[in-house]
Amino acid sequence: MASGVSNSEWWGWSSGTSAATAWVSGSLALLLQENPDLQRENSTGRQAIEGVKDAIAQSSQKKEGQEGHDDHYGYGHLRIDLIISFFDD
Repeated sequence: MASGVSNSEWWGWSSGTSAATAWVSGSLALLLQENPDLQRENSTGRQAIEGVKDAIAQSSQKKEGQEGHDDHYGYGHLRIDLIISFFDD
């Protein structure tokens, strides 16, 4: 996050759902570019959405000892490389 204008010393860290939104949105854009059949006009609708959600849940890198969704860590670290390969099979 940037706290100042054109001053690199003002860069800082952020966390939480607000910070994750940009990363997840960008990752989903990459996934849709790689797999056009998942895009709205080409997809099977709800089935495609559930498939993407399942891919995110299964391919995210979990924290040690984490199983499934966690209220603090969500599904874990998003691994777009693994999500894309999930649909290559």
